[in-house]
Amino acid sequence: MIQILATTDPVRLHFLRTMLEEAEIQVFVFVRAASGPAPCRPA
Repeated sequence: MIQILATTDPVRLHFLRTMLEEAEIQVFVFVRAASGPAPCRPA
């Protein structure tokens, strides 16, 4: 299962990452600039 969570709150991000790591779930964090559109990925 893949869950995508979007947040700009660094406290919430740290909390979510810590909880997932303690549950031994692999965490991937992607950071993008808030002022521009999300980058496109080829299909």
